Amino acid sequence: MLFMLILLFGCHAKHDTRGLHVEYVNDEALTGDSEPTQDTEEENLECENDSSYNVAATTQYTITHCHSFWEYCPGAAHGAYGATYANKWLNEARTDEISLSDVLDINDSVKAIATRHYLIAKGYIPEDIDEIEAFSFPDNFIIDTTQITFVYQLYEAGSYMEGMIEFSIPYNELAPHLKPEFQWLLH
Repeated sequence: MLFMLILLFGCHAKHDTRGLHVEYVNDEALTGDSEPTQDTEEENLECENDSSYNVAATTQYTITHCHSFWEYCPGAAHGAYGATYANKWLNEARTDEISLSDVLDINDSVKAIATRHYLIAKGYIPEDIDEIEAFSFPDNFIIDTTQITFVYQLYEAGSYMEGMIEFSIPYNELAPHLKPEFQWLLH
């Protein structure tokens, strides 16, 4: 990847006559107080991107569609990627998207359960979790046959290096908080 980035920016390394390593951009030596310039040809480079749609999960009554995407633009520090999920009813008479508040009664108890699973997904040891942080559910979630999975986009709950953070909660842990219309998930 670094090699590809170097080619994109026209950077190459040369050694001067004293054997010192010097970086050059467009055949001009870089100094600490100058900014590299880009060719007009490089300015015409376009971003690369791709996206796809697929089915992430199905249950007896629901389907979760996934739209995944990525993009890289020359000159950017790194690319971007993500996935959005849409939960729908399989019943053709119901065309509305299923929201999290349709599935769960969101209260402090549910937030405590979710926070515990979220912190474990981020690498915390359960015994070390003393207090519940302010917790915010992501917009992205997947209704599966045994659990609900929450997915945070890049930067939504961590750094780029952490990527898209996701965690799952088995329905049996959420049983008292499932709305009546979703009690079938327990069976």
